[in-house]
Amino acid sequence: MLLVVSEPVTNAVRHAGGVTGFGLRAGPDTVTATVEDASRLPPDAARPGGIGRRLVQDLAQDVAVTVGPSGKAESAVLPLGH
Repeated sequence: MLLVVSEPVTNAVRHAGGVTGFGLRAGPDTVTATVEDASRLPPDAARPGGIGRRLVQDLAQDVAVTVGPSGKAESAVLPLGH
C-alpha cells in the first residue's frame, strides 16, 4: 500500500505542482487509494524512468486515471490480505 500511494504522490509533487486531493476507500475485499493533482496531462509510462508506475500497475488489481477540468485523479485498487 505504501508504494502504491507514495508513487503518485511523488509524481504529483515532482511533475504536477503538488497533491490537490487524497482519499482511501475500503470495500469488502479491497482498498482504493486516489491521488489528485492539478495537471491535466496523463502519466506516461513510456517516459524515461516510469518504473514506479509499472510497479503500481503490477501490485494493484486495477489502476485508473481520470482527467477533468481541474486536473487528474489516479486511483489504484488493492486486495485486502486475509
